[in-house]
Amino acid sequence: MTSYNLEVTSIPPLSKNKPRQAIVLCHGYGGDGKDISVLAINWQRFLPDAIFLCPNAPEICSINPQGYQWFELSTDKEEVILEKSLVAEEKLNMFLDQVFDNLQLESSNLALVGFSQGCMLSIQVGLKRKKQINCLIGYSGKIINKEHLKNNINSKPKIFLMHGENDEIVLPTHLLDAKEYLIRHKIKVKTKLFKNCEHKIPLEGTSLGLSFLRSSFESGATFRIIVNTGDWDSSIAANSPGQSGNPDSPFYSNLYQKWANDKYFPMYYSKEKIKSVTYKRSYLTPSKTKLLLHKIYKI
Repeated sequence: MTSYNLEVTSIPPLSKNKPRQAIVLCHGYGGDGKDISVLAINWQRFLPDAIFLCPNAPEICSINPQGYQWFELSTDKEEVILEKSLVAEEKLNMFLDQVFDNLQLESSNLALVGFSQGCMLSIQVGLKRKKQINCLIGYSGKIINKEHLKNNINSKPKIFLMHGENDEIVLPTHLLDAKEYLIRHKIKVKTKLFKNCEHKIPLEGTSLGLSFLRSSFESGATFRIIVNTGDWDSSIAANSPGQSGNPDSPFYSNLYQKWANDKYFPMYYSKEKIKSVTYKRSYLTPSKTKLLLHKIYKI
């Protein structure tokens, strides 16, 4: 049985294959792994060979005993916060080392994702590790201690930082500060400031994070087509991950294996060929009101 130094919510690969990538998601202050695993549930369809690991922080939260904290925030003293964050850093690094050992993965196949305090720690850990991870996504966080980090940067993964412009918990000015700092240290960074957004991950942030992960991990197009203009029904295509957006559908991720192995499926064009492989038909019937409006107003 796989064991880790931190309690973890684990979401295995949707493909049921051996994991090809590991995505570690670090929750915010007072949260837990289950909180942030919502991101994993939204993303796994599009990264079916990835395992998502959402560890609980090592300490019970001082203001919310039902949740966890990576480090205490009862003081404003930078040196004390740094000292406590280094303890959390050691434990997260131990967890990552166990991920690599347990799953037999290289550092280049791991991404770190963090929200709020989890983002702060992810930046610190991601830049200080000697073996560079693939990429890092941070929501609503900041750099814990710039001076300390400056003297300890060992790797430079791709980074995407996002923040809400109305965040009153971690001010959005930290996003601009982090961007300037990372660029100055020649670290490739993307940023996004969300309008009318507070201290949370908006739907757009979920989508942008997924796109960043896919572009970082995947090579090649997710959709490919070879058209035979002499015989359209001989055309072939490849697509990932499936034909349906419904998780309960048998076609939810049915095309991924072909795509991953550079294989193709028939791309039929003629009505007869399409009917020959049709699994199900859905009929949409306009209501009488719609038909009446169409007749009167031509809409």
